[in-house]
Amino acid sequence: MTYYMKPPRGNIALHILNKCVRQRFEYLLSLESGEISIPTNFEYLNDGTSMDRAGHFILRLLSVSFPDFKTFVLKAETNLFVHRLSTLDHNQVTRMLKILYRHVKEIIQLSPNISVEFSEFLSAVKHMCTVMIKKETAIHAFKETHPETCSYYNILVPFTTCLPLIKKREVELKSGKCIVPCGKWKQLLAIQFHLHLEFGMKHLQTTGCLHQALNDSRIHQLAQDLGRRFSSNTVEMSGGRMMTAKDVDSQHIYFPPCMAHLYRKLRSRHRLTHEARRQLTLFLKGVGMPVEEALNFWRTEYSQPISKCGSGCTHSWQKDARRYGYSIRHMYGLEGGRYTYVVSSCRVIQRSALSPLAEGGCPFQHFDYTRMITTFPSQLLNDKSTMNEMLYLKESGKSHEACHMYHTFQRKLIQTTRTSGMSKSLVTSDHVSCGKSNSSISFVNPVQYYLNLIPHQGMDGTNEKD
Repeated sequence: MTYYMKPPRGNIALHILNKCVRQRFEYLLSLESGEISIPTNFEYLNDGTSMDRAGHFILRLLSVSFPDFKTFVLKAETNLFVHRLSTLDHNQVTRMLKILYRHVKEIIQLSPNISVEFSEFLSAVKHMCTVMIKKETAIHAFKETHPETCSYYNILVPFTTCLPLIKKREVELKSGKCIVPCGKWKQLLAIQFHLHLEFGMKHLQTTGCLHQALNDSRIHQLAQDLGRRFSSNTVEMSGGRMMTAKDVDSQHIYFPPCMAHLYRKLRSRHRLTHEARRQLTLFLKGVGMPVEEALNFWRTEYSQPISKCGSGCTHSWQKDARRYGYSIRHMYGLEGGRYTYVVSSCRVIQRSALSPLAEGGCPFQHFDYTRMITTFPSQLLNDKSTMNEMLYLKESGKSHEACHMYHTFQRKLIQTTRTSGMSKSLVTSDHVSCGKSNSSISFVNPVQYYLNLIPHQGMDGTNEKD
């Protein structure tokens, strides 16, 4: 297990480096999609080896000048770290922390001109290691059955090094320090890993390493190939389709319940709260809506008079076009820091703590029964068996499973409508049999829900294979 503090030394054949980097990239893509692929050359991903480190550092280098690619590498490498960490016992974690401690100590001693910010980060990591590598502490904190709620041991770290935990209000603050209980230490390790990658990428951007590397035609070709592969995967994630502002009204019946609910709220009120507007924008972006179409979509809604039962928003496109235009372009990575934002995962949406005025959320998690069934089609309301099972899953805290059952019912409703030739309003629950699904279709975010629901559906409602 490695933190990739130090790049590999020695020589490596070009064709081996190519295979190493490409395989790592494909594996990270599979992690991102939730469908982990088995590597053909496992030695290239064997944790901590020279091949593993070479693949990581080359990908890190090539990603720094492309915002979308950089965001992907940061997230995917952190996910890989979390995945690896989950498989380690306390002895293996301790060995990893001892190596990390030694590398951090070397960097501090050999790099006197590092920034104050990075120096503080390294000191925090060093202190973290000294606490976690104690035998009795490691045995307790890194055993497989250790609960996340445990606070038998605690560690103090600067608040700047655990902002995600502060955001979720999972730690206490004291004099600028976070008190992180041992149940959150694995999360803390992942956060430090992510911060380390960010510092590393920032350093690469200021040293000119990328420019020197791309002067080599072979590295330049590798960068171009990976760029094309990343772009094609982004298109695949949106189903290769383009959704226009005019398409949304006909397509929203295929949206997941959370996004269909937001769309109906928008259509009735012509306004949404900030977070609801952000989530719907990122969803539409994910399913293939270009930025110009997104601007048209929101311009149309926010140019209309505010409904009396509105969300409390008093802004309009006529008065605030510049503000809204900037916000939309920012979410598309065209303004500000030019980061690539994506729609929240189902898990994040379901775990969100909503305010009383919030308009979003997961119907199977945040809505009461009366409010939840307003998002259901009449065919489902008439299917008592499916309704009862879905309610049981909701009340059992299994929101994601309930949504998968809803997805299965909706997919079969669409298939029944197509094969019978009837309009949806004429299809009854007798035509649609749901029950427990043996389908292998799965999704982890609202975009995947939509794309899995209509893999061959054209934007005009016709079957693309016809």
